[in-house]
Amino acid sequence: MKGSKIFSEIEWPFFFATIAVLVSGLLTLYSANYDKELGTLKTGYFYSQLMCVGLGFICILFFMALNHHHLGKMGWFIYIVNSCLLVYVLIKSRSILGAKRWIEFGFFSLQPSELMKIT
Repeated sequence: MKGSKIFSEIEWPFFFATIAVLVSGLLTLYSANYDKELGTLKTGYFYSQLMCVGLGFICILFFMALNHHHLGKMGWFIYIVNSCLLVYVLIKSRSILGAKRWIEFGFFSLQPSELMKIT
């Protein structure tokens, strides 16, 4: 898809409503982490959320540019990879609250059953 076609298919009112909710949430988080006595911001949560927002926009742009017909052709491959991840969870993952659900990658955890729902 060409760039102009991608942006012509965006529902702009929905996009701006999403941006408004996003900015409202960021401002709320900013004000909740501001210390009036010290006049400083406890930056941990705010900048973490801001980083996630940026990562989310990168993912949105990636999936907007992706042709979903190609994913349909790769369906069996994606299904096999997800099945292997589920088997890996049964064999290698640690038990949390009596259930094996997560694959630990250090800085994040993956739950393969959620990927299988999409497949």
